[in-house]
Amino acid sequence: MASEITYAEVKFKDPLPSEEAKAPKEKSPPQHEPCKPPQWLLWLISGLLLLLCVVLLVVFFVVPHQQNCGEHKALPQNISEWLCAVRIAEEKGQ
Repeated sequence: MASEITYAEVKFKDPLPSEEAKAPKEKSPPQHEPCKPPQWLLWLISGLLLLLCVVLLVVFFVVPHQQNCGEHKALPQNISEWLCAVRIAEEKGQ
């Protein structure tokens, strides 16, 4: 036997009025805004980041210039300067 599909249409005599047919709306929980950090914390973090930037600028630009002044010499640039520096260091060691 072949399977049969049966459809039925149902009509009601007295439909409920639209207001009564709707279920009362459930109150959804109030929407909360995401937590925002206090204003002073944002200023503190910004100040610390600015201080860190200033320190890094000093370390990268001011400190290397001071090391090349005075007693310190620049590093040898080629192999002959390196060999000369090694010989001088050996002579001072003896």
